[in-house]
Amino acid sequence: MDIDLGDPETEKAALTIQAGFKGMMARKKEAGDEEGEEGQQGGVIEEVQDTGEMEIIIQDDANVEEATMDEQAGEAESAGVAEGYKGPVMVVQPEPVSVDEGLSAKFYCKLMEAADEVFWLQDDRALEDGGRFSLISEGNEYRLEIPMALSTDTGKYTFKAKNAFGECQTSFSLQVLLDDAEPVNIDELLKSVE
Repeated sequence: MDIDLGDPETEKAALTIQAGFKGMMARKKEAGDEEGEEGQQGGVIEEVQDTGEMEIIIQDDANVEEATMDEQAGEAESAGVAEGYKGPVMVVQPEPVSVDEGLSAKFYCKLMEAADEVFWLQDDRALEDGGRFSLISEGNEYRLEIPMALSTDTGKYTFKAKNAFGECQTSFSLQVLLDDAEPVNIDELLKSVE
């Protein structure tokens, strides 16, 4: 079976495996430090089963651990804080968008895990949910939607995520193109903010 390394699902699986492996390594290191021992561990993806789950074999001199990708993901969530962890990790970053005035603009961001606080900024000014902007948080996925973009919305936008261990941020742009032939319908604009 061939695995497409450019496939988004493969990338998601690799990130999940990596997070689980780092969490397990941190726990083993912590346990080894308590016993005054340090061991070398290595990990390898052994096989891809017909179910679509990846089986991961992690070995050291003392033992062999096996887990499916789903089990490994759960292990990563319960792992606590891995050594060197500095805050939220961005999995999908918002892309720059160019739209005609009056059309909607949507931005999407996904983190490895949900953050304690998130902020959307336009030209370093915090945006608030309501009115012309819709800020949506669903678990570790975040969206900014502008139902009817205006030329004044053109600019640099920033997404920031914070937790107790640190923060991450990314910037992207929105370009709203003016169409001289059709002005923005004010009635539609007013309806979009109701």
